[in-house]
Amino acid sequence: MDFDPVEDGLFLGSRRGLQDFLLSHTSSTVKVLTIESDDLSQVPFGVSEHTFIQVDDLITADLLSHFDDIVSFIKSGLLAGAVYVHCRHGVSRSATACAAYLMTKHGISADDAVQRLRLCRPCVSPNAGFRRQLELYERLGCRTSLDQPEFRRYRLRAAAQAAGMDLSRLTTLSQPLLVADAGLPGTAGPPAAVYRCRQCRTALFSEHSVVKEQEKAVRMVKGW
Repeated sequence: MDFDPVEDGLFLGSRRGLQDFLLSHTSSTVKVLTIESDDLSQVPFGVSEHTFIQVDDLITADLLSHFDDIVSFIKSGLLAGAVYVHCRHGVSRSATACAAYLMTKHGISADDAVQRLRLCRPCVSPNAGFRRQLELYERLGCRTSLDQPEFRRYRLRAAAQAAGMDLSRLTTLSQPLLVADAGLPGTAGPPAAVYRCRQCRTALFSEHSVVKEQEKAVRMVKGW
C-alpha cells in the first residue's frame, strides 16, 4: 500500500495508493487532494470531495500560490473525516502540500516539517524549487498576500517564467498583479493605485506590480 499516515486523519501517498486507501477507509468521510499535471480520469467511489491542483513537478513550478487553499482544504477535511493528499508518487508535490499544512498547524520551520514527514514516509523529497517555496512561506508567516512585498516579487517572477513556458498559466499568475479594467477581463477589485496610459487612460498595471526603490535597496543589501 503506497500511502502513509502523517497524523490523525491526514494521509500522504501516491496516485496508485489511492484505491488501497479508500478500501481501508470505508467507514469515514474521505476528501482527496490531487496535485498533478493531469487530473484523475474519474473520482473513485467513496470520495466525498475532490480538489485538483494542476502543478508539474519542476523546480520552476508554482505551488506556493496554492498553499493557503491547500491548508484550508486539509483543515476542513479533517473536521469531517480523513484527507488523502497525493501526487504521482507521493514524493515531491503532495509532500510539499502536507509540509505547508504542518508548518501552519504546528508553527514549525520548513526543514522541521519535511523531516517530520520523512519519519512517516522516508521517500519524501520536495524538489529544490518547492523547498525554496516552503522556506519563503515560513518567512511570510505561513500566509500569502499581495500586500507582502516578498510574495508580490515571487508572483512577478513566477509570471515571467510562465511567459516563457505556457501562456495559459501566465494569465492565472499575473491577473492578481494587474488591475480591474474593461480592457483587462477577469481582474477584480481596484487596487490602491492604478497606473494608466496618459493618452487613452487604459489601465496598465497596479501598485502590486511595482517594486519600490526602498525594497530594491533592501534586496541588494541582502543579496537577493
